[in-house]
Amino acid sequence: MKKKSGRAISDEERALFEATLKNVKRLNDSHAPRLILPAKPVPKAPSLPAKIRPQAETEAPVIGGHVAAKLRRGRAKPEARLDLHGFYEGEAHLALERFLGRAQGEGKSLVLVITGKSGVLYRNVPRWLSEEKFRGFVSGTAPAHIRHGGAGALYITLKRKR
Repeated sequence: MKKKSGRAISDEERALFEATLKNVKRLNDSHAPRLILPAKPVPKAPSLPAKIRPQAETEAPVIGGHVAAKLRRGRAKPEARLDLHGFYEGEAHLALERFLGRAQGEGKSLVLVITGKSGVLYRNVPRWLSEEKFRGFVSGTAPAHIRHGGAGALYITLKRKR
């Protein structure tokens, strides 16, 4: 047996090939072989801290008025942004809380949080923003303009720190 390159197959390569073929079963007694591999276990995400549960069933207030009009037109520029891609749910919750606290402490009024266009964070971040711990930070939310991430991001207006 030779490869396309023209070199001969070593005994080690032949043994590996034959060992692989031991797992092959024919389909419907036809001559088309099929490799059946054992199912790989799906890695489990770390469980969430108990303090995050239960989640609020409502979402944070919506931004209105002239600020909403500026946001829809893409004319408002966020003063800070947080990208949650690659975060587990518990990590994202903690990062969001720290980010909003820091932004509010620095006197920022509009921030951008990128969640991605689908998934757990896309569904949960708007609900988190209505939780008790975020009420001191958030005055309203709105979907981001396409130039800032569109459906995969949120504008958040912050309350002034007193």
